[in-house]
Amino acid sequence: MSTVLRAQGLTKRFGGFVAVDDVNLSIREGSIHALIGPNGAGKTTCFNLLTKFLQPTTGQILFRDRDITRLEPAEVARLGIIRSFQISAVFGSLTAGENLLMALQRPTALPNCFWRSSSVLLSLEDRAREVARTVNLHGYFDRPAGELSYGRKRALEIATTIALEPQVMLLDEPMAGMGLEDVAVVADVIREAARDKTVVMVEHNLKVVKDLCERVTVLQRGQVLVEGGYDEISENAQVRSAYMGSEQ
Repeated sequence: MSTVLRAQGLTKRFGGFVAVDDVNLSIREGSIHALIGPNGAGKTTCFNLLTKFLQPTTGQILFRDRDITRLEPAEVARLGIIRSFQISAVFGSLTAGENLLMALQRPTALPNCFWRSSSVLLSLEDRAREVARTVNLHGYFDRPAGELSYGRKRALEIATTIALEPQVMLLDEPMAGMGLEDVAVVADVIREAARDKTVVMVEHNLKVVKDLCERVTVLQRGQVLVEGGYDEISENAQVRSAYMGSEQ
């Protein structure tokens, strides 16, 4: 598989503190790639660098061999690199379907047509229902998003990300705070989304990482400790000590 997103020598300093230290990262197109590591390892900072919410101190970021290091977040998003955040961000007073319609209008010219009636959004309803089915929300299409369970809100957030037609989806702790049932729902959503997209995820649930991810990068103190398949990294003594707290 070709490399869709690459970081070379990526470093971020905050004063005297080095949060990300000379990270090299290659994301294969069509894969599900996890970034894991203990708290403070630099995972979210690395996400913020890749999506340009932070500018690197040094290093380079390439998307399909194009240097995007100095682009703004909106420019990166328009290229097709879309991210979610740790805190679910949906419009609770709108229905799940209306949330999707809001997202679906972004790739069209509709956001610039402020003089037109909101009824023009109905032209996107079939696509909205299709996306809802993709993430198992077709039965909740007309329900206010604020009434959905936490797991289904996260599924809706991923659905709105899908609606933006990304090439690469970066998901920051998509399973955080979930019960087992919700974890299963969102894992299925991510697996389905990855059929025609590349997914990069920060995740602490190692069972989810094992079940979903073909490639795993382990960070420690802002540096890459090891990278490989789950079975490979789980047997690594440094990983077991740093991440799992045991060398046994």
